[in-house]
Amino acid sequence: PLTNADVHDNCTLPGALTVAFNEVSTQDPNPANCGHYNYTLTRTWTITDCADNALIAGGSAPTHALVHTQVITVHDTTKPTALCKNATVTLDKTGKYILDTALVDNGSTDNCAPPANLAFSVTPSVLTCANIGENTVTLSVTDPCLNVGTCTAIVTVQEGIAPCTPQYNVVTSCLDNATTLENGQFQDMITIKSLAMQTWFVTSNNGGFFTNNSPAPPANPVTVAVGTPFLAGTADGIDNDGDNSVDEADEMIYYTLKGRFTECVGYNISVSNAGTGNFGMAPAATTSTISNKACYPTPYFVNMNDPFCLNTPPFTIEVAAYNNAVGSVVPGSITVDGVVTNTFDAAALGEGPHMIMAT
Repeated sequence: PLTNADVHDNCTLPGALTVAFNEVSTQDPNPANCGHYNYTLTRTWTITDCADNALIAGGSAPTHALVHTQVITVHDTTKPTALCKNATVTLDKTGKYILDTALVDNGSTDNCAPPANLAFSVTPSVLTCANIGENTVTLSVTDPCLNVGTCTAIVTVQEGIAPCTPQYNVVTSCLDNATTLENGQFQDMITIKSLAMQTWFVTSNNGGFFTNNSPAPPANPVTVAVGTPFLAGTADGIDNDGDNSVDEADEMIYYTLKGRFTECVGYNISVSNAGTGNFGMAPAATTSTISNKACYPTPYFVNMNDPFCLNTPPFTIEVAAYNNAVGSVVPGSITVDGVVTNTFDAAALGEGPHMIMAT
């Protein structure tokens, strides 16, 4: 500041001079605005001697006052100090995580602005299945005057409850509706576990996969049409996640389709989530082939190669099944002429035909 010790007059002693000070600031009072940090201060010192003081006292303007002006320009050109920390995140059921800047900010500061007036952003801010593993993200900290400080962090992305790579499961059930040895049907429950908000449908069918409500044999079944959609796990009436409840919100990651096929013929279909919007947040669409074949057991007697002679030694009746079916003979189901026994004794039976049965 300018004081009496800094000025002099040809007539008036320094101590008798009057030094008047005035300051004008253009500073914005709002710390959220750049004008709070970029502004000017105009300082004015007016020096008058005894003659001018007398004029001023009389209400007149001074005639030879000395005016000294100082202009101070304040500019904030220093970028904030950005501080980062690493983080681990888990994708949601749609395969997405929106990264909050607070998760990677480690106490960034600015030389002027308080933390509340700093703007934070992070790139990338949306993480998906394409980011599984470690990712380098950049945190940007901007002050009200648009000075930007940056730092980087490692964000490790983990898969959530929905698999990024679709998982397929087929459960086969016996319908026990055969009317011949060749037309029995099985039911298949096909379940796809994948990201939520997808659409799955049948893209090809070799003709062996039939609708679940097809008529029973011997009527002709109805082929599942190409384009048939899978049901979302929230609307299929199935307890897909095994918690004794159906159609819950967390079952959005399941897609199901029931169908039938003929024994020992089976089927081969292709399924896909291709198409605009059908594969949700997945990096790309997926097309897969699902096939299955099953056979009902067709039993036969292994060692009943008649005719037999009366002197044929008694032997144990053996039963097996075609098509490599795995099973066992129902206890007590082997009968000879209606008598429960698993021994064939030609001498005891005598000449003539005899009925042998097994289950």
